[in-house]
Amino acid sequence: MPRPAARSPGLERFQGEPFIATLRNHCTVQSLDEPIGAITAEGNHHLLVKPRRSLTVDDCDVQMISPRTKVRAQRFPDTHVFQGTTAADLTRQVGNAVPVNAASWLAERLQPSLN
Repeated sequence: MPRPAARSPGLERFQGEPFIATLRNHCTVQSLDEPIGAITAEGNHHLLVKPRRSLTVDDCDVQMISPRTKVRAQRFPDTHVFQGTTAADLTRQVGNAVPVNAASWLAERLQPSLN
């Protein structure tokens, strides 16, 4: 007897549109238009899920988010130079960083008290 096709809340919610699955704390899903969940210094927790024909898990293309995509999610410009040579070096630095837009917002509010 064939096994039933696996289904997913993300596949049902986004009806065939690509989405992000975060593989920690009960596996959350979110639209590509939403801000990405926390990028951590250790591990790779974010998957890009691209459904193909049917709304089943077995019929999806899935890929881990690349270190370069994590850099962009943290709002670093493409020209920013990081130290180290491996993907693990880059992942650790990006995961330990404060998103650029959040750091800018905070700095703008602190500046008046420093003058």
